[in-house]
Amino acid sequence: MPVVGESHYQAALIGLVVPNSRYGVDIEAVARIARDPSNPHDSNAVKVTIEGRLVGHLPRDQAERVSAQMAEDGIAAANCRARIKGGWRTNQHDEGLYGVSLGINSWGWIDFGLGKAPPTPPQRPKPAPEGPLKGLRVVIDDAETGGDLQREFAARGAQIMAAVGKTTDYLVLADDHGWDLESPGPGGTGNVWTAAKYRDEGRKIRLITLSEARELGA
Repeated sequence: MPVVGESHYQAALIGLVVPNSRYGVDIEAVARIARDPSNPHDSNAVKVTIEGRLVGHLPRDQAERVSAQMAEDGIAAANCRARIKGGWRTNQHDEGLYGVSLGINSWGWIDFGLGKAPPTPPQRPKPAPEGPLKGLRVVIDDAETGGDLQREFAARGAQIMAAVGKTTDYLVLADDHGWDLESPGPGGTGNVWTAAKYRDEGRKIRLITLSEARELGA
C-alpha cells in the first residue's frame, strides 16, 4: 500500500537513509501505523512513522477501511513492513524524492497479528435443486439473519416466484435500503452489483426488498 504526503517529510526520510546517493535507495524498514482521530483534515486519518519519525499517512480511501478495522479490533496502532525507495541524484537536474510503501493489502481484511481468524467469505448462491425456485439463483442479501430468512422464503417460494414472474433467473432479496440496479453506488453489495451486471447482459433480473418479498409470499 502506498503512503501519501512523503514530500512533506523528506527531512525525516533523509534522516533514515543515506541522503541522495547516485542511484538512490531501496531498503526495508519497520513502520508503525496509528489512528489519528484528532487530525483536522480527516477523522479517519492513519499516520505512518518509522523509527519515531512521521513520514506520511495512508491514502484517504484506505485510511477509512484500515481505521475502521483497527477500531473494531480495539487497537490504536500496529507495526508493519515498509519499503523506502528513491532519493537518487545523478545531477542537479535529475533528483528523486523518497517514497514509502507498506506491506499491507489494499483491500479486504488485514492481519494485525492478534491471532484472529479472517472473516468467512460469503458463499456464492447456488441454484435451487427442486421446487418452484428450481434452477434459479436466489440471493438473500441480509447476512445478519442468515438461515432463518433462507427457510422463511423457501417456504413461500411458489408465491414469490408467481409474483415476480417465471422468466426471472436471478432474484435478489435485498435488505430494506432498496438498492437501485440502475445505479448500485458504492454502498451496493456484491450481490447487487452482480445483478446489475447480469441485467446489462440482457438477463431477467428482479431486485426486491425483504419487506416486499414478505408481502408477495403472504
